[in-house]
Amino acid sequence: MTRTSGRCTMAIGRLAVAAWAAAQMAGSAASGAFVEYKQDKAGWESAVGSSFTTLDFNFGQPVVLTDQYQHLGALFPEGNEITLFNPGGFLNDGWGLTGGFGTFPTGPIVVEFTQPMNWIAVEHPGLVEIALYDGDQLLYTSTISGLGPGASFFMGLATSSSFNKAVIRNPLIGFVYIDDLYFGAPIPAPGCMVGLLGVMLITSRRRRVNGTRSWRGKFGDK
Repeated sequence: MTRTSGRCTMAIGRLAVAAWAAAQMAGSAASGAFVEYKQDKAGWESAVGSSFTTLDFNFGQPVVLTDQYQHLGALFPEGNEITLFNPGGFLNDGWGLTGGFGTFPTGPIVVEFTQPMNWIAVEHPGLVEIALYDGDQLLYTSTISGLGPGASFFMGLATSSSFNKAVIRNPLIGFVYIDDLYFGAPIPAPGCMVGLLGVMLITSRRRRVNGTRSWRGKFGDK
């Protein structure tokens, strides 16, 4: 499913709010221009608007993913992520995804995007950590989601920086499963791009002035 918004003022406003929050917040929930929405799907959706794509991994049978979602902007270059049916673990529609098919333990899930993205989220059982890359350069590693009680969890990230690859993993035991994957970027109306670029420039400058710390160096081999 793909949902987009053509409202320029909405796109600029929401990106500005997310960028300002990222530059101002400190601690584990934010680093530089990255903001986490842990167990807060409503907050993530409010921040990014309707400009995102949803992958639900429901093919009606197990499928090893490669380029099936290329038309939606996502590739699985490892070729060992496989869809699974488990209604007890994947609560949305019973279908989800695991990585490292044929290996023990399974994981991670590696997804590359055909264009730069600014936000990503997963619904998942178990533990999940998301590392975002620009090519081979590690930009950010999230905190771990899923440590508390519950059958399903949410981890969302939003940033004024762009990324084109995400590595989703379980950093403790290796086995990683996700129910749905969400990703997107601003889709401005004609004549709106200047405003969006201005927001990103202001955020980048403020980040340098404030000197907020960056989470780097964790699992930087992917």
